[in-house]
Amino acid sequence: MNVQKNVISTARKCLDSCGTTNNNPFALESLNIVCQPEIQEKIDSIKQCLQYIDTNVNEICEKECGNDRIIDETDVTPKMDPIIQKDNGNCATFKCMARCNVEVVSNQCGKNLGKEFQGLLQQILDAQRRDLENLKLCSLWQQWRQC
Repeated sequence: MNVQKNVISTARKCLDSCGTTNNNPFALESLNIVCQPEIQEKIDSIKQCLQYIDTNVNEICEKECGNDRIIDETDVTPKMDPIIQKDNGNCATFKCMARCNVEVVSNQCGKNLGKEFQGLLQQILDAQRRDLENLKLCSLWQQWRQC
């Protein structure tokens, strides 16, 4: 995680010093939230638990929620998992994966850590929403959907 924090910080400072962009993508709150010390502490405690258990959270949750990245290597057209096709596409998969990840962390690491993980996910999603609103992308999306 330190490598990612350093890359984000360096890129943000570089673009800020160049002055060539009004919207520095590396200054987005959703990218930088993981660099905050209190968020880093939460991530570290969750990582510590997950390192000691013999559970592949992603595998468990893909079985339950589906995998929207399945590609037939003989065909260049992406193939969707049947679970994705019957549920509201990527949005439903994302919600299912978030719920499943929280459940697995709760079951394997305890309810308190599960709640902490859920709170962490919510903080990141809230930051992403604020970024989208600041960039006026939410209103553009609503206009596009009405077409």
